[in-house]
Amino acid sequence: MKEFPVKGIISPHEPVHPTDDMVTLPPDLLAPGDVIYRAREDFDDVKIGDYLICEPRHDASTGELVIVQSGSLIYLGRWWGKHGLREVRGMDQRTLVSNPVILAVVQLIVRSS
Repeated sequence: MKEFPVKGIISPHEPVHPTDDMVTLPPDLLAPGDVIYRAREDFDDVKIGDYLICEPRHDASTGELVIVQSGSLIYLGRWWGKHGLREVRGMDQRTLVSNPVILAVVQLIVRSS
């Protein structure tokens, strides 16, 4: 087990809250460069307190759970890239934000105990 920094606490509809929190995880769960966020509320398969291990990248496939930025705000949601759209949608399929910058794709959800 190894201690890793948590980059921020995130929810689907609000900006990330920076944190100095650390989490202890098996080191083989992360690749070099991965970042960790902690969920502030339920979203799809994500539950309050879950840790989201994310791969920083700037592209995603439709349906992937992504961390995006629009202006100064960062969002969590499902990427939608069909029919020329570039947006993030919530669980109800409503658009949360259009034309954001993809920061990372969630690779693994680690349930807090």
